[in-house]
Amino acid sequence: MIELNNTINWKPKSTGVGRFGNWLENLVDWNLSRSRFWGGVGLPIWITEDRKEQKCIGSVAQLKEEIERAVEAGFMTNNPLAEYISDDNSEENYSKFDLHRPYIDEIILVSDKGEKMYRELDLIDVWFDSGAMPYAQFHYPFEKVITLPTISLPILLLKALTKRAAGFFYAACHSNNGFRLRSFQNLCFQWLGSR
Repeated sequence: MIELNNTINWKPKSTGVGRFGNWLENLVDWNLSRSRFWGGVGLPIWITEDRKEQKCIGSVAQLKEEIERAVEAGFMTNNPLAEYISDDNSEENYSKFDLHRPYIDEIILVSDKGEKMYRELDLIDVWFDSGAMPYAQFHYPFEKVITLPTISLPILLLKALTKRAAGFFYAACHSNNGFRLRSFQNLCFQWLGSR
């Protein structure tokens, strides 16, 4: 990531080689989750009350199947994803449900041992949504396979306030690093001073 960072046209340059460059050199883990009610998609993790069994759901289709199991076990009265059609990536199909809080919190799943499972209450940090923009706009990997030239990388220009950019910068660097491409071509930062 440091090598790719050095190919970005930073304005002012001191931000890229200084603040963010130093940050990358001393990088520590960044939580994927946030303990908030609003502001992101719920973590797709369900856990039993004794916390001994866990499930991480990988798609809406899988969640629909797991809810059906919970309905059969008597933990749910109906499946809120019943009308969702797998492999139909239309906006109409995705408008049939909401994966945000409080709706996602109402879903109870069943563990392999037959126990009730409740969703972990944290949310995915909204910056990860933003950082996934270059390939998420194509609904990758669910809707279609994309090739590297198709992906809008690097992001040609990001103009942001320095204090607000750390999360987006970090998420974009990490999410795009899987493609071994730099995340940005040009970054222009504004500074807001206090009076």
